[in-house]
Amino acid sequence: MGCPPRSSSLLLLGLAACGGSDVTVTKQDAELVVSPPFADLGVVGVDTESEQIVTLQSTKGDIALLAVDLVNVEGDAFSLPDVPPVTVSAGTPSELRIVYAPTEAGYQWARLTLQSDANNSRVEIELRGQAAVPSAEVYPTLVDFGRVPVGETALGSFVVHNTGGIALTIDTIDVTGETFAAGVALPLELGAGETAEVELTFTPVDESASAGEAALTVDGERVVSLR
Repeated sequence: MGCPPRSSSLLLLGLAACGGSDVTVTKQDAELVVSPPFADLGVVGVDTESEQIVTLQSTKGDIALLAVDLVNVEGDAFSLPDVPPVTVSAGTPSELRIVYAPTEAGYQWARLTLQSDANNSRVEIELRGQAAVPSAEVYPTLVDFGRVPVGETALGSFVVHNTGGIALTIDTIDVTGETFAAGVALPLELGAGETAEVELTFTPVDESASAGEAALTVDGERVVSLR
């Protein structure tokens, strides 16, 4: 179940009248045109942000924008960082900047409601996004070079698979043991679902058994190791 809807931004334009009488907003013939009518911000990394520009335009004359309300229905990741325009004019589009900044993985969505004195006085736009974290798997997790003559070099390899929903970057591959080395240009970026083969070498300096470890740092965190 999602969290209760929360309003992240609200602009109200009050119209005052003398003597405490009621105020009536008269609709005009103009239509408020909103683009896009639905916004999917796609897959975004947790603790990063993405923006969506919503364009507003009048079909005839000026439209008074009375209220702009953004409600987070699932999650709390969407916001309106700027003050919305008060008037929308024909021929001169106005813009609303929506920021999607998720702090946890999952799907989030929000509803943007615009109220004006246009003929279509209430317009709603659905906003949607998915937050993901990078995830890497390595196989095999054990590389056995077998018996190698002293002074010669044996080749081995392992595969890194990006199993997450967003791109990841392998920043470093730290190999322990002076007889082992990794041969790959870093940093190495893998898109969602992509794989890369990393070459390893083993060059024994004596006849004793050797063991080491290769540890990968992905997006600044040490997450995967193999022996």
